[in-house]
Amino acid sequence: MPLKGDVSSLSLLDLFQTLALTNKRGTLKVVDGQSMKVIYFGMEGVCLISRGARKQSMLGLRMVQQGLISREELDAALREQEGTNYRLGEILTLQGKVEPKTLETVLRQQVEDEIFDLLTWPKATFEFREGDMEDSWFDGDDHRQLKLFFNVNDLLLEAARRADEWRRLEKILPGPDSVIERAMDSDPGSPLWGRIDGQRTLRQVAEASGMSLLPAAQQVAAWIQEGLVQLPGTKEEPPPEARGGPPPRGGGGGPPGAPPGARGAY
Repeated sequence: MPLKGDVSSLSLLDLFQTLALTNKRGTLKVVDGQSMKVIYFGMEGVCLISRGARKQSMLGLRMVQQGLISREELDAALREQEGTNYRLGEILTLQGKVEPKTLETVLRQQVEDEIFDLLTWPKATFEFREGDMEDSWFDGDDHRQLKLFFNVNDLLLEAARRADEWRRLEKILPGPDSVIERAMDSDPGSPLWGRIDGQRTLRQVAEASGMSLLPAAQQVAAWIQEGLVQLPGTKEEPPPEARGGPPPRGGGGGPPGAPPGARGAY
């Protein structure tokens, strides 16, 4: 019988721990709105199989952000990829732009981040089916992607560390799905800065810049504290006098030295 639930009753971190402690082998599907990811728990470890609606390739942007390829080289590879069955990483290695070992390292970073990204899905539901991989949850492209397995205990330790960091950041930034906007025009020289437009969420800004979500959140939280970035609607309003309006009722309307509330007595 499948194990089903949602994060309001059982967090995904607790679910991962339960599956690891009981040595369960099977397929976990996690859904949040239009987004879906499928993870396989096997003898070799944990493997992200399907990346669903959020599977848009961040690989190229990540390699640009890390200085492994240029933006022009990425655009050329994407043009060559059109109309073929080759994956972006395959084209870059065939072109000699990236070594296969480097590609695997970047892919591992990306897939690991996508697994941890699940922990930030606020309304996720899940279903776990024991046994072999549940093929009905995959699409044709999922079977072609490189299968990278992760040690589940290492994942749990890192997940716990990230959860603690998110709790710290949430005192400054409500969450990864918060819309952020610039409070000043100065450019701090980060790839994140050009993506902040008052329309995108933190998650979307991170994806568009090729950065991992947690480092992006740390940077944005620092900018909020420095007054460079703000949440829409949080900008401090000037006092009524500065806007040309009347002073606050109950004070400020009398002559110098008048006590509060004495406006009507003079």
